[in-house]
Amino acid sequence: MTGAVTLRYDGRETRLDDAVTRGGDLWLRIDDLSRASGRELKPEGACLGDVCVPLPAGQLDRLVAGGRFNLAELARLLEMPVVVDRPHRDVVP
Repeated sequence: MTGAVTLRYDGRETRLDDAVTRGGDLWLRIDDLSRASGRELKPEGACLGDVCVPLPAGQLDRLVAGGRFNLAELARLLEMPVVVDRPHRDVVP
């Protein structure tokens, strides 16, 4: 489902007007990644400042596709909990 989502991530709350939720996934535009999570997509991986999380080549299609990034999949990769409140379209990775 595409539409507005409120993302609560690392103490910040961000409204994403063009997010895609599917199952337990949260696909946001790569342009929104930094605003929503502070992370930036670089050749080294998903980076927060100087600290980068390498994106496993075998799982790349579960993380990046069609100009979007799956923040929920990154949270699972980092063993962080992900909570989706479907009626209110809130996501907390």
